[in-house]
Amino acid sequence: MEITKHEQGDLGAVLKLKIVEQDYKQQVLDVLKSYKKRANIPGFRSGKVPIGMLNKMYGASVKADEINKLINNSLYKYIEEKELDILGNPLPQNQDQTEDFLNEKDFEFSYELGLSPKFEVNLSSAGKFTNYQIKVDDQLMKKNIEDLTKRYGKMEPSDQVGEKDMVVVRLKELGTETPIDKQTTIYTEFVENKKEKAKLIGLKKDDTVHVNVKNLAKNDVDLAAMLGVSKEQLSTISNEFELQVIAVQRVIPAEENQELYDKIFGPGKVNGKQEFDDKSKLELEKVLLGFSDKKLKKDVMDALIKKLKLSLPDAFLKKWLLATNKEMTEQKVEQDYEKFASDMRWMLVENQIVKENGIELQSSELQEHAQGLIKTQFEQYGIPVPEEAQLNTYVQNMLSNKEEAHRLRSELIEQKVIKLFREQLTLKDKEVTYTEFEDILQEKTSRFNIFKKFKF
Repeated sequence: MEITKHEQGDLGAVLKLKIVEQDYKQQVLDVLKSYKKRANIPGFRSGKVPIGMLNKMYGASVKADEINKLINNSLYKYIEEKELDILGNPLPQNQDQTEDFLNEKDFEFSYELGLSPKFEVNLSSAGKFTNYQIKVDDQLMKKNIEDLTKRYGKMEPSDQVGEKDMVVVRLKELGTETPIDKQTTIYTEFVENKKEKAKLIGLKKDDTVHVNVKNLAKNDVDLAAMLGVSKEQLSTISNEFELQVIAVQRVIPAEENQELYDKIFGPGKVNGKQEFDDKSKLELEKVLLGFSDKKLKKDVMDALIKKLKLSLPDAFLKKWLLATNKEMTEQKVEQDYEKFASDMRWMLVENQIVKENGIELQSSELQEHAQGLIKTQFEQYGIPVPEEAQLNTYVQNMLSNKEEAHRLRSELIEQKVIKLFREQLTLKDKEVTYTEFEDILQEKTSRFNIFKKFKF
């Protein structure tokens, strides 16, 4: 096989593959021989069907399969050997071309590549950044215990919707032929839009009201989950919905006492109010440090991306998105491309930082991280941590899940990148409250949204 590379601008290339009969002939013959062993054709004994007959019956499809395998293996081998940093996957040119695999012996195929830009990241010139030190103040501690007493409280039916209730509702889309019709749950405490929240307060079972559904959720992720659709589908959905109340549940907070402390941290882990507050403060500080780390990383990455001004093979990437996503349309690609390109640049810069600074992840680190997460889960529910052998089984099960393993790797790499930033960058400490920190983020999030995710 002959492969030649043709440049297309700075960030594009076309690979041309010339395939002759000798490249695939033996592989096709081997497959037909395997067919011969198990072919069951009237008039022939098992294993005695002539190869020529099998070739007439299956030769074209076998040849097509073997050539496709040859193309795939050869493409990626060439890319690896030539150290080409590609974005997306190779795209075949002339996809409408129909090959005559039965009669033709020699073939030529072309594949388009999108190439990653070449660049270096100089952290020393990245600039100065703020290191936010988020205080665990009295207000945060108070909100913490309020949240915990609600979390460990009980639910009771209520006659009408109040300020802090869980409301089971039916949401039906208006003004469309195929409306979304979904039963879901809304927490009135976290509806930030005052106008929309006012519509809900006082409603009773079976009452209906028209709402702007996008004002019921704090962001697109929550809205997509509420409606049972993907985030990408939200742009096609109407804002106007009919909301019908199915049921109202009111949270009755638990009493703050030793029984509650035991439920949260486990029996005997803390004794009395002071120990509980001390332990709670330590746990909150860990969570807030994580928030500060993520803010620092975002600031640094945004600054680097702005400074580097990375170009991308935009035309290729749009074509690739359209070719590899069945739900995509040209209009949708154009609409979402800037967000996709921004995420792509972020990924490229982070990968380059990892590469330039020799950041590596050992398998032992991944196992230790997984083990720590599993231990924490057992401790959270007051269950004794398993013995080493059983714990290792849990770890292997977790890491055998590709998505979970990828998530854990990403977490550890992010920790190493942030550690690198803290070591090499010029940082200025600034002490803020959690409320001030939320304002700095400039995000439309609920006050103290930390507690919706926070688990001891």
